[in-house]
Amino acid sequence: YYAQKYSVDAETMIRIIDCENGEWNPSLQSRIIYKGVRENSWGLVQINLPSHPNITKAHATDTEFSIEFLAKMLSDGKGKLWTCYRILQKSSRPK
Repeated sequence: YYAQKYSVDAETMIRIIDCENGEWNPSLQSRIIYKGVRENSWGLVQINLPSHPNITKAHATDTEFSIEFLAKMLSDGKGKLWTCYRILQKSSRPK
């Protein structure tokens, strides 16, 4: 629904979620630890809360919100916010 609403590729969204949160667990916190601190990213699309101060943990772990957020960001050309998007883009380039 959100891929269509924002005119983005649904398969790209699915691949980003698979990469960011392979369990499709909406309450998952990032497993990345940097300098002894666990990254403050949450949900299906691993929204980084310090980078988005207007988004709460409740928003990030809400399935509808996070999927729409991903679709909107992709529509706005901000897919590079996700490491998994950058990996997908790099792997799909012709060699």
